[in-house]
Amino acid sequence: MGIGMQPWQSAFIAAVIFISPIIAMIMLWTRAQACGLALLGVSMAGALVFGLDYHFLAAGADNVSNVSGRWSAAFQVTAALLGIIEAGAFVWSVWTLARARRSGIVMS
Repeated sequence: MGIGMQPWQSAFIAAVIFISPIIAMIMLWTRAQACGLALLGVSMAGALVFGLDYHFLAAGADNVSNVSGRWSAAFQVTAALLGIIEAGAFVWSVWTLARARRSGIVMS
């Protein structure tokens, strides 16, 4: 697709979009559940903002309105679905953490 990324963008994608959710998932299975929920929420919020900007707002090769050809519909649908999943994961992590805190469930 000819999408060129700056080094900081590649680092952000690697750290926030790929690695952080994996670490958060592992933490959810340990005593560090609260930290895992917080990390998941922060990483999903970051991924959502990054994706909304680059897929829907900023002009560029990876904006859904600029993608053409055979895969354009699939790209548009998956970009929208990804945003919905990221928003849902952010809301779920914040809601779960808040609910646990309100009910007095001890989370490390």
